[in-house]
Amino acid sequence: DYWGNDYFEDHYNNLGVWEPYQGYCTDVWFRESLRFIRESQLKEEPFFLYLPTNAAHQTRVHVAERYRALYDHIDVPEQMKIFWGMITNIDDNLGVFLDRLERWGLMDNTILVIIGDNGTQSGPNWWPRDQRPDEEMWSDWMNAGMRGNKSTQYDGGHRVFSFVHYPPAGIAGGRIVRQITAHIDILPTLLELTGIDVPEGLELDGMSLVPLLNGEAEGWPERTLFLQNQRVLDPVKWRMTAVMTDRWRLVDNTELYDMQVDPGQRNNVIDEHPEVVATLRSAYDVWWDAISQRFNETTPLYIGAEQQPTVQLNAHDWMIENARDIPWNQPHIFGRPAVNGPWHVRVARDGRYAFNLRERPEVAGFPLTAAHARLRIGDLFDEAKPVPEGATKLRFEAELEAGDTKVKSWLVDPDGETRGAYYVDVHFLGR
Repeated sequence: DYWGNDYFEDHYNNLGVWEPYQGYCTDVWFRESLRFIRESQLKEEPFFLYLPTNAAHQTRVHVAERYRALYDHIDVPEQMKIFWGMITNIDDNLGVFLDRLERWGLMDNTILVIIGDNGTQSGPNWWPRDQRPDEEMWSDWMNAGMRGNKSTQYDGGHRVFSFVHYPPAGIAGGRIVRQITAHIDILPTLLELTGIDVPEGLELDGMSLVPLLNGEAEGWPERTLFLQNQRVLDPVKWRMTAVMTDRWRLVDNTELYDMQVDPGQRNNVIDEHPEVVATLRSAYDVWWDAISQRFNETTPLYIGAEQQPTVQLNAHDWMIENARDIPWNQPHIFGRPAVNGPWHVRVARDGRYAFNLRERPEVAGFPLTAAHARLRIGDLFDEAKPVPEGATKLRFEAELEAGDTKVKSWLVDPDGETRGAYYVDVHFLGR
C-alpha cells in the first residue's frame, strides 16, 4: 500500500502511477467502478469488473463520523460501531451501484456476483477484559452462531454469503442454494453463463453452479471440499484443515461435526461415526497426494523484466518458516521488528542491477536507523557497507545473470541487532 494511506484522501495505483484520490476508500472504489462501466457502455464495449473492497476490514477500523454515529445508541465498544459503520457504507454504495445499473439498462444483461472473502475477524477481545462475552455468547451474537473467526478452520472462519443475479439464465433472486459450494466454482459458472469453452488442457477444480442457481439441480453430486490454513514454508498434513460435505466437517483429523444438528460445531462426534471419518480421511489423502506434488515449487518475483524494469521488493514476500512473523503492514514496520528472510526472485535478463535498501518506502523520506547494511544475492554477490548519517537508502550494484536466485538484505543497528530491509527497490541499469 502507498505509505500513509488511512482510507481517506489516499493515493492509489492507476496503471503503474500513484495518484491522489479524494474521498473515503469505499466511495472511491465504487465511484471509479461506475465510471469504468459507463465509459464501456458509451463505447458499446462489454466489460468485466472485479471490485474487492478493503473495507470493512477489522484490523483497521476507520469511517466517516456520520456512519459511526448511526450506532451510538448501542452499548458496544467504539471499534464495533466504526466497523458496523464501514459495513453500512458498503451497503449504501452497493445500493447506488445497483440503481445506476438499473438506470443504464444493464441489470438484465449483466452477471452480478456479490461474495464475501472470509468470516469475521472481530472477537470478544474487542470488549474490556471485565466485560468480554464468552466465546459461545459472542458467536451467537456476532457470528450467526458459527464457531471460529477469520483464519480458523471452523465455519465461522470461512463460510460467507454469496448472491448471484442474471435473469437471462433464470437467476433472478428468491432461491436459496443449500449445497456446499466454494470460490473454485465461480470460474466454471461464469464460463457457462457467457458461453465460453474451457480451454483445452485446463483442468478446473470447481463446478458450474448454474444448475443450482436456476433450480435445475436434479442429479447434483455429493461433494467433498477441502480447506486448510498453512502459513508455513513447508505444508504440514492435517494442519488447520477442514474436510467438508453438505452434512459433515472433519476438522484437523481429530474432530467431526454433524452440521445438520450442530451448525455451531460444539459437539465432537468423531467416535460415533467411524465409517464417515474413514471416508473423509480417504478423500483428504487423495487430495493431499495430488497437491503435494508441487510443494517444492516457489513462485518467484521477477526483476529486470522489460515490462517493469523497476520493482519494489517488500517484507511481505519474505520466504520464512512461519509466515505469521512477517511484518506485512505499516504498523508492523513502525515497530521495526527484528525479522529477516530471503526473496525468491527470477532475474529476467543478464545485466547490471541497482538495489536500494530502505526501512520505509521512498515517499516516506525516512532515514535508515542502521549503522551498516549488507546485501547477498545467491552465491555470486555478497557486500556490506556503512550507512551514511541521514541516508534514506543504501545502494548496491551487481552484475547478474538471468535465472532464479535468492536475495537477502541486512540492516545492522549500532548495538548489533539486525533486521531485513523491509523495502528494496530494484532497477535494471542495462547490459
